[in-house]
Amino acid sequence: MIIRKGQRYPDYVMDSNDHKPLVIKLKLTDERPAMLRNFIRVELSPLNSLTSTKPADWDVYIDECGDLPAWFEDKKADWEYKCTKIMTEKIVPSWIKDGINGSLNLQDTEIRTLGSLKSVGGYLNLRGTQVRTLGSLRSVNGSLDLWGTQVKTLGSLRSVGCFLYLQGTQIRTLGSLESIGGSLDLQNTQVKTLGSLKNVGGYLYLRGTQVRTLGSLRSVGGYLDLRGTQIGMLPKNLKAGGAIYKDF
Repeated sequence: MIIRKGQRYPDYVMDSNDHKPLVIKLKLTDERPAMLRNFIRVELSPLNSLTSTKPADWDVYIDECGDLPAWFEDKKADWEYKCTKIMTEKIVPSWIKDGINGSLNLQDTEIRTLGSLKSVGGYLNLRGTQVRTLGSLRSVNGSLDLWGTQVKTLGSLRSVGCFLYLQGTQIRTLGSLESIGGSLDLQNTQVKTLGSLKNVGGYLYLRGTQVRTLGSLRSVGGYLDLRGTQIGMLPKNLKAGGAIYKDF
């Protein structure tokens, strides 16, 4: 969000936590120190659930360096109230109903759950969070980064539009996941089964994994590396866009 001098309410975009598009849209000049400017950047971070509609569950962070202008400091509490009101009464209900159209970088935040979120239109980064489950999440149109998280299952997830990072997790199966638009590297993961996976748009790297069968897999857009696995015969209808590397 961005708070502008002389305005009654903060400016915001529904599906992005990046201030740059908003600065450009509002034609703001970012050349002077914060205390001399007529706008202030603000970020809101969930303290627990991403879809909580309780104001107390959201932390307001002033994303500026140095001293702040008097016009903001004099009404700081009021501005923070308006920011959380917009988040909990407008933005979050929209996320619950329609999903998030943009990307979401939650790395190193205090978030513990995605709540009722069903879809993310861009990428979703959960590195360094305490999230343990993906909840109701069914699709991520960009990449999904779960590296080093405590997530143990992909839950209801059906599709990932780009890359999927599972290194450092305790996930053992891809579960209901059916398609990955990018590449998938399962080396150094605990995955033992591909579950319902049917399509991988890029390469599929299974070298040295505990995966024993390709299950329902039908297509791989790039190469397929099966070296060091116990996978036997390949499915007859499997199509690979690149080379297939195997020991058998």
